[in-house]
Amino acid sequence: MQEKPDWIDFGLIDDGAAYSRLYAALVSPFMTRGAFLATFTNSYAARHCR
Repeated sequence: MQEKPDWIDFGLIDDGAAYSRLYAALVSPFMTRGAFLATFTNSYAARHCR
């Protein structure tokens, strides 16, 4: 892609990327902790791990 198309707004792409990074930075630590905690609190999964 050597020439930028006129119909793509690269400002919107940058804004969306910044929003996505912010959301990932704020939410991903809680999702990781929740998934880790769920592995130990799920009794069905715990029965099969010996």
